[in-house]
Amino acid sequence: MGWWITAKPGDRVVCVDDDWSMRARIASFMHGRRLPKAGQIYTVRRVSGESAFAQGNDHVVWLSEIVAPHLILDGTNFGEPPFACRRFRPVVNRATDISIFTAMLTGQPARVDA
Repeated sequence: MGWWITAKPGDRVVCVDDDWSMRARIASFMHGRRLPKAGQIYTVRRVSGESAFAQGNDHVVWLSEIVAPHLILDGTNFGEPPFACRRFRPVVNRATDISIFTAMLTGQPARVDA
């Protein structure tokens, strides 16, 4: 199961794979589209398993920070190209908690949620 099963618009994701093929780089440049960069955080605009661009069981995602023009080839509008979900991971926000360190100072056992 992938994170995209429960993803919804507004969720934040981080790009973990920006190893784009030369073909993808050239096509993006020619069509005025930016590509996500590894380590950058993006906001999910839409997620789907159904797209003219999806390959096999690939789910795809559209990002708020990267809006591209629709891809039109031979008079057919394929819509805005998305990105494969496998290139992203959800951003997990963890509350800052120093209780484990204060417990070390006082000699008290600490409880940690892992």
